Amino acid sequence: MNPMGPAEESHQLPDGSWVSLRIENDPLYSEWSYFWMTFVTGKVRPAWYRVFPVATPPPEWRLMKPAGAVDKQTGVEEDESEKDAQQTMRDNEGKVGAARKLSKGRYVLQAKIRVGDGEIELPSIEFDVSRGPRSAGWG
Repeated sequence: MNPMGPAEESHQLPDGSWVSLRIENDPLYSEWSYFWMTFVTGKVRPAWYRVFPVATPPPEWRLMKPAGAVDKQTGVEEDESEKDAQQTMRDNEGKVGAARKLSKGRYVLQAKIRVGDGEIELPSIEFDVSRGPRSAGWG
């Protein structure tokens, strides 16, 4: 994956619907690493994620939040004009996610989604964080 840009993978679920899993991690623009799951087809369902350094045991699963809640957590919505806010609402439709401030290193993202009565774990994605939260930006 390109450590300075997004990584995205699409997956077809057993029920025929599609989801897209995306990592956004660009220290030039934000100290946050974002993890998005977009329900391309079908309805939004519960989804979980975990992020951890490569070669370490995985932590507990965490529930992904609606995209607007992630924007609120990271302060993105405060920087938007009314027109931008309307576009963001359209962009956030069908999307859940999470955001974390990660130190420099190589990480694994794992995600799972509820399908019917069970849960499906998507393939893991490895990615790099090139700078830690304290050195992100123009410093």
